[in-house]
Amino acid sequence: SIRRQRQMCIRDRRTLEAVASFRFLERALAVMAHYDMPVFAMASSAGSFSVVTGADASALQNVCKELSVFAEVTVEKEVEVICVQETAERKGEMSEKGLVTLLKDIPLLMVSSEEGSGSVSLTVRRKDRDKVLNLFFTC
Repeated sequence: SIRRQRQMCIRDRRTLEAVASFRFLERALAVMAHYDMPVFAMASSAGSFSVVTGADASALQNVCKELSVFAEVTVEKEVEVICVQETAERKGEMSEKGLVTLLKDIPLLMVSSEEGSGSVSLTVRRKDRDKVLNLFFTC
């Protein structure tokens, strides 16, 4: 069965100064852990991060309510995480530049990867999933 996944984009509300910026991520993750929120993918930068979750509507509502005390929260519904693993025979062919060029017409919600792993996770709207998969299968 396909589970509905949602992406949450969480940004530090620096104007509130409710949480010191170095504690922002720690505090936000603690809120999600409190509600046992599953995390399928995550990407972060200074003062913001995005997560893809399969949390039910009630848990998501509770998490958003708690996070909104110290962060701006937006939720994107109906998203898909596509994991792309570089194969041994094509090692080095799909550079970051090549990936960006290939996906230039697809709105990416989040990209996360681990350096040296040869894999990247792309988060896209569910309606764009087939376009992305077709691009990878034809290249």
